[in-house]
Amino acid sequence: MFNLNQQINKLKIYSFFLFIIPMIGILGTLTVSNILSNFPIAEPRYPYSDSKIQSFTCNANNQYCEKIVDRSDKNLDRCSRYLYIQKITQNNDSTFILTEFKKKFIKNGFLLDEFKNDKFELTFEKTNTLFKSCIKNNKVYYFLYKKIPSLVNLIQNIRKDKKYSSATSNSVYPFLYGETSISNIVKRYPINYLFKPIMFLASILMFLYWKTNNLILNSILNQNEKNKFYIFGVLSAVFFFFHVLLLGIDYDKSYFKTLRRLIIIFFILFEVLAQYKLVRKIYEYKSNLLSFIKLGIFKIKIILVSFVLIFTVMIVSILGVFDLTKQFDYFLEWNYFIILLFFYLLSSLMWIKNKS
Repeated sequence: MFNLNQQINKLKIYSFFLFIIPMIGILGTLTVSNILSNFPIAEPRYPYSDSKIQSFTCNANNQYCEKIVDRSDKNLDRCSRYLYIQKITQNNDSTFILTEFKKKFIKNGFLLDEFKNDKFELTFEKTNTLFKSCIKNNKVYYFLYKKIPSLVNLIQNIRKDKKYSSATSNSVYPFLYGETSISNIVKRYPINYLFKPIMFLASILMFLYWKTNNLILNSILNQNEKNKFYIFGVLSAVFFFFHVLLLGIDYDKSYFKTLRRLIIIFFILFEVLAQYKLVRKIYEYKSNLLSFIKLGIFKIKIILVSFVLIFTVMIVSILGVFDLTKQFDYFLEWNYFIILLFFYLLSSLMWIKNKS
């Protein structure tokens, strides 16, 4: 038996999660990407904070001190707060910094024959310059490391993983500047394991959202039809599913790029049309629906739908005439995605159960 209030409650739940889940997905993945690409902490290098500073004779066994200077430790808080200068002394006489020593005396990892009888000694000289990559010199990460060391270690381990490659060299803010695309962010390890499942779930919720809207309006208005908003809404869910499916897939063919572009255009187009048709339907039968909706929220939704519809027509017209920059395309992509989510937030707030 059809229970109207139960369906309205389902719609409110679907709407809320359609807002919050993709919002967490898009903002969360961007945040994770920025943290990973801009992680300022390096593993401690010898000498560590608890090391007794000593000198070392450079020989073939330690690859002429290469193994010593490359020594690192997984415990991030063992780093020294200050930088050390690595110096090589030749026969207790001439002194070189490590890079000079490698350039002058080493070739292909071996000491040049003419210097085989010379003695080379490695020493470390402490400076007054702070080592910026030491976690002790970063208040935020050091606090976090003391409280949740496993979290900071996880970030470090991901960055060291061969599967990881940074989407950007620094933190980006594509909602403002359009530095990169959503696809470039979400195709990267480990974000690719998180983003797509979240968005596939959103596409399912989108279908349920439009189906439940159709059921509720048919019940209240005593109709039995597939409303246009329902048809457009299902189509938007289908195109959104395929958009997520193709995200991060690199296929250097012009027709494939065109296909991906068409899919996202159709997703946006059908989503906006579905919301417009839904608002129009509610407005036409407003007198029948006053006890089921909050009129103030509905008016806000009318304004948002009208704005997005007009803006979409303007953008499509501009794109049809001008070839805009990739940055502008990316800017639109990120912001459109977020704006469309507010349709669902307003739906979750708009519908109310009938107490009569």
